[in-house]
Amino acid sequence: TDHGHLGQIMTYLAGLEAKIVVWIATRFRDEHLSAINWLNENTVEPFAFFAVRLRVVRIDDSPVAPIFDVMARPNQWERRMNKVARETEARSEFATTRRAFWTHYLNRHPEDAALGVVVTGAGSNWLTPRRDVGLVVAIYRGRGDVGVFLRGPRGVSPAEVQARFAPVAARFVTETGPIRTLGDEQNHPADVLRIATDDPTTWDTATDWLHTRAHAFLAAAEKVFGETP
Repeated sequence: TDHGHLGQIMTYLAGLEAKIVVWIATRFRDEHLSAINWLNENTVEPFAFFAVRLRVVRIDDSPVAPIFDVMARPNQWERRMNKVARETEARSEFATTRRAFWTHYLNRHPEDAALGVVVTGAGSNWLTPRRDVGLVVAIYRGRGDVGVFLRGPRGVSPAEVQARFAPVAARFVTETGPIRTLGDEQNHPADVLRIATDDPTTWDTATDWLHTRAHAFLAAAEKVFGETP
């Protein structure tokens, strides 16, 4: 390491609008390690500076292998990385539970696969009416509820759906039965069932309700909007 490369690092940091710097060298002079430590102590997140020493090793006749020794890093870096790892694991577990839920759904109602329901780590699925009415029915699994709502294809706003829905809302509800909300310019017409979705013993009830209400929405959409431009 030398002063010239330290200066270049700071220039690139500004020019590239970077937040994390990893300086790799085969040997670090004490003053440059001090500079990296000073930067970590006197800058705020998300800035982070690393000094990494590169070494190589060979066992018998094996190819040369690199070893990276971290000589300097932010004081709280390990704690932050452990937090990120825990949060990532939690998200992964949640996605696994969602996949199990949609698998349960399709095991009970396999015919809905033809309408678009798939096993996914996402919280929602779509069912497409057999007649093209420019709308779809979405179903979702939340943390404490399941729900069904009428929406447009991707890119269609709730306001655009509402412009079509409001004039025929009464007819739609006649076909579906009472629903929780008729929606507005920011929210879709929807129905909701409050249920403890983290308890797999409730999944029969939750998936059966979703299936029944989704098909009620589908039938209503085909009947009402199939006649409405």
